[in-house]
Formats: sequence, C-alpha cells, structure tokens
Amino acid sequence: MSDRPPMEGWEARVHTVAQAFAYPPTPTITPTVVAVVRPHPRSAIRLGRRAWAVAVLVVLLLLLWSVPQVRAGVRAILRIGAVEIVLPTPAPQRSPSPSPTAHQPTAGMTVLPTPPLNTTLSELAGSTTLTDARRQVTFPIRLPRYPSDLGVPDRVFVQDLAGTAVILVWLEPSHPERVRLSLHLLSSDLLMRKSMVKELTQTTVNGQPAAWVTGPHLIEIRTASGGRTIDQRQLVDGNTLIWTAGTLTYRLETHQSLSEAVRTAESLH
Repeated sequence: MSDRPPMEGWEARVHTVAQAFAYPPTPTITPTVVAVVRPHPRSAIRLGRRAWAVAVLVVLLLLLWSVPQVRAGVRAILRIGAVEIVLPTPAPQRSPSPSPTAHQPTAGMTVLPTPPLNTTLSELAGSTTLTDARRQVTFPIRLPRYPSDLGVPDRVFVQDLAGTAVILVWLEPSHPERVRLSLHLLSSDLLMRKSMVKELTQTTVNGQPAAWVTGPHLIEIRTASGGRTIDQRQLVDGNTLIWTAGTLTYRLETHQSLSEAVRTAESLH
C-alpha cells in the first residue's frame, strides 16, 4: 500500500491537463474605456464655449465695476427686522441737486409735505393712552427702565403704517415742547426703508444685530398695495437705534450716545 495521500495522483493529472488547455484570447478593452471616459468632441466644444462665456462676463463685470458712476449706483442694503437701510456710499461729483422739498414723486409714491425735521406731536395721528394702546395691539408694549428717571411715556400713538405701529414719546421735563426720546414699535408686516443716511454703525442689542443711524434721513414706508410713502419727519433730530426682539422691530430716536442708546434698548421690560 502506498504511503502517498490518495489525492496526490489526481492533482498531478489536473495540473497536466491545465497546462495543455487552450484559453481564449484576452479582449482589448482600452478603446472602449477611453471612449466612455473621454467626453464627446461636441460636449467638449460646448464646455469650452461656456467657459469662454463665463470668462467674458466676468471681465465685463470687472470693467463696469471700475466705472465710478456704476459703482456708486449699486447700493447695499442692510435689513434689520421691518427696516431696510440703504448703506451710505460716497457721492459722485455732480452738480448741486435740488433740495428735498423739490423731490419729484414716481408712480405709486406719495410724498408727504416736508415739515421741519422735528415734527410737532400735533402732526401725529392716533393719539391714545398707554392702557388703550395695549388693548389695541396684539403685541406687548415694553418700556425702558433706563434712564432711571424716564418713567412712563408722556404721549402714546397707535398708527396703521401698512402694519401696526406704536410710538411712545417722552418729553423734556424742563421743556415740555421738546421730545426727549421716542420709541417706535413696528410689527413684522410693516416694511420701512431708510435712505440718504449720512453714517451707519453696526452694533448689537442683547446679542442681536442692530444699526445706529446718525442724523436725519429719508424714510420710505411701503404699503400692502405696493404704494410708497416718503417722509422726512423725525420726532428727535438726533440719532436712531434700530433692533429687533421677537417679531417686533424697534426704532429709538434719541440724543444719547450709542452706548447709552444700547443701554436704554436693553432695559426694556
């Protein structure tokens, strides 16, 4: 009896047959793969044309942006809640423009008669009390605790400016005819745009973005029907702090400094 494993002879036979077996030739797949990977000549032409078109467009935009008149005409807008602010840009050299009182209206725009920037309270509609105002609106009317001697507002107005607006007014104790501070509460369905802004500083109120507008400016209110109302009136011929809290947008007109105005805004309760 042989000492070899019983399968050894079978393995040797398979090895011999395999060496003599005629395998079919290996197909050439390189042209097929290249045809799939390489884009069609027409596709390459289309891609090339698109690249050239994009390059030409970029060059044209750069050339246009290099023209001061074009660059000055492109206005950036900062949005704080219900208020859009057209950021101030350097004015191009031009002949003196007419005064704001000579402003010509465009279609769909109503231009209010331009009174002095410090509007008298008698010109404001919707005079009411704080208690009645809280009954009329659906949002809370919060009051500032700073400055500590501010107290409750001396005058309160509720208006429909394409959306509900509440105006709180505090008067100078020694000069009751002068407005010390005014706080405007604007509902979310109201859109107000400020333009002709002399200077704007971005800041925060309670960690939320806010804007500090220096000096008088043009105010544009857009109505639900698409019309616009232009107004230049301000209760305080000073500066304006704009910020949001929830669905409300606040405008604080004040003679305070920026830091003091922010402190007043953050004291609302």
